[in-house]
Amino acid sequence: MSRRLVPAVALCVAASGARAQDYVPTRNGMTATFGVGISSAGLNCTPACASDRRSGPTFQVRGAAAVAPQLTLAIEGNSFQQNTPTASGSASWRLLWVTIGALWYPREDEDFFVKIGVGGTILHANPVFDSVGAINLNTRDVGLVLGVGRDYRLSDSYGLTLYADFLTAPRSIAYLHNSDSGARLGADVLNVGLGFSVF
Repeated sequence: MSRRLVPAVALCVAASGARAQDYVPTRNGMTATFGVGISSAGLNCTPACASDRRSGPTFQVRGAAAVAPQLTLAIEGNSFQQNTPTASGSASWRLLWVTIGALWYPREDEDFFVKIGVGGTILHANPVFDSVGAINLNTRDVGLVLGVGRDYRLSDSYGLTLYADFLTAPRSIAYLHNSDSGARLGADVLNVGLGFSVF
């Protein structure tokens, strides 16, 4: 699927980029973006866990408001989902980031942006520990997102947004059935995605 998706994304970006030459970027009012990405996620644990990185889809929803020609404030949600069949059932990772941040456009007449956001995370995962095997754990803590992207306008009202993000959460108390498991769990996600934006 990813082999077909990458050329399709490249073709869409090239076509929309050609059409975008007819539009002068104007950033005012509200913006909404709905995106889907291809991601690589990893866990980090104390004591050390042996879970390999996993690939899966990431879904992004962002609402933003322009406060200046080169600055937009945003509320964003990113959700990573992955399921791996095992002998005892399905082992799933569900990682969620909800952040408040800003998109900065270095040039007023271009749609390239740099993004930073801080907020909260909810992690549900099953890391593998040497002494006890896989355990279903969950945790909540602060989260951070750093990213870059570019809007490709198809008209004055809508377009495509290509983006690349790094999402991270520190190691925090990991709970097993609402009790402290004694372990700490954190995560990170590398994400490349394509969104539909309404300006």
